[in-house]
Amino acid sequence: MGRRLASRGPLVSSTNNTVNEVVREKLGADGWLGGLVLRKASIGLRETHNVTPHEVNCVFGAVYNRIVQKMDRSRALDVVFEDRDNPSRGIAFPVPDQFLNSKAGMVNGTASDNLAVDGGLLIDDSRRRKPQSVVWPFQADIRWEPTLALQQRPHSVEAWAFDQAGNFGSASVSFTVDWSAPCIRIASPPDRYLTKRSLLTISGHMESGCRVLLGGYEVKTERDAFSCTVMLGNGENLVTTIVLDEAGNANTTFVRVLMENGPPAVGILSPRAGRHTRARGPVLRGTTDPFAKVSAWDRSTVAGPDGSFSLNLAP
Repeated sequence: MGRRLASRGPLVSSTNNTVNEVVREKLGADGWLGGLVLRKASIGLRETHNVTPHEVNCVFGAVYNRIVQKMDRSRALDVVFEDRDNPSRGIAFPVPDQFLNSKAGMVNGTASDNLAVDGGLLIDDSRRRKPQSVVWPFQADIRWEPTLALQQRPHSVEAWAFDQAGNFGSASVSFTVDWSAPCIRIASPPDRYLTKRSLLTISGHMESGCRVLLGGYEVKTERDAFSCTVMLGNGENLVTTIVLDEAGNANTTFVRVLMENGPPAVGILSPRAGRHTRARGPVLRGTTDPFAKVSAWDRSTVAGPDGSFSLNLAP
């Protein structure tokens, strides 16, 4: 036998085969209705009428139970309203083994019962208990979405549902919370790399288990390393890589690569052509490609990031 329901309003009614209502009243707080009289026949002044079978109905909200009772004799019955079914509990979010990137995690789902859900309980892996109450009485189905304060680590959460008879059901889910940006580093080439080739291999390291995007496309990874080939345009190229972990956290890094597939252009700003000077050694100033080597006579220098250079030609 299941547990007896501490009833708050189940209604019992009985009709006979003539569709005459015999009794219609609520069960008591203890779930019992005593002295329900069902008769086999009714006796009139001239004849006897058979009034069996009887249809006994028990109604509680949307739940409707019906019993057909054939009578071989008139008798009084005691009726008890019992609930033998456990409520069900389901967790809709997060799904098993999901990664979350929020410190406040919302755990939501449903609870349902054949009669009414009386309450619930959420228990996290630290054994913290968060009771859940029902807004309206006699609700057979409810939705719930409590928010938990979560640390960065794997978690396991249990959800329980109870009905008024003391039956219960449970569900659990395991997930991981991670809100930190993953690490990524481009190992080759170095920043401000100069090359004459239009195809260049980019390689580096990232947090294990992450995805790496370059130019909007996912590149091949192996454990904690990635590598791919990019095509460069003439001049400065900004090569940007994005790393994404399973929780959706992202991080970005880049290198600047200069491709020069022809002789660099050189412009002399001073001294001007044909100008006479009394200085023992003039200072040669001009512009060229960034980081290009500039030589004059037996002197040399390297242009700056903006391509400017200055070379003292004094003996």
